[in-house]
Amino acid sequence: MKRDDTVEKLRNSDIGWRLFEDNNIILDEDCLARVTVNSKIDSMNTWSSITKSTEPHLFKLPEEFWNGLDKRGFIDADWDTKHKDIDLSPYIEKADRVIFFWGGYNSIITDGEVLVEYWDDFCYPGDDNILIANPSKGILAVFVEDCFIFYHMNGLKSLVGNA
Repeated sequence: MKRDDTVEKLRNSDIGWRLFEDNNIILDEDCLARVTVNSKIDSMNTWSSITKSTEPHLFKLPEEFWNGLDKRGFIDADWDTKHKDIDLSPYIEKADRVIFFWGGYNSIITDGEVLVEYWDDFCYPGDDNILIANPSKGILAVFVEDCFIFYHMNGLKSLVGNA
């Protein structure tokens, strides 16, 4: 039942199209079982608790948000190879629970393994409004201009728990 519910929620979301091909979900059954689709209200509430803003776009977030982050590193995306393995560790590891935002109104909760396997379906070239929260490590990542940029955020775990 969860599978059908998750597929339907993705299909009806503003960003679910990224995870469908020829009207079929691209996530394998195991990965799909590890995805929870958040409502727009839950997404915005969590986004706001992290960013301290109701502005749903990264580029419009207040300077105070960005000033409170400690940049830790970056990884360029490689679009030449379909489902190229990308090593997000130590920022995001397979067992970590993450919240993946496509702007303030759309998010899912999943694990690092799903994100690593399907990163090039979650992230598209030219995306500029992706925020990934890894509360257990206090890590926030943004995906902008085909690059993952990782930051440490003090207090992230207390803001959102362990996803």
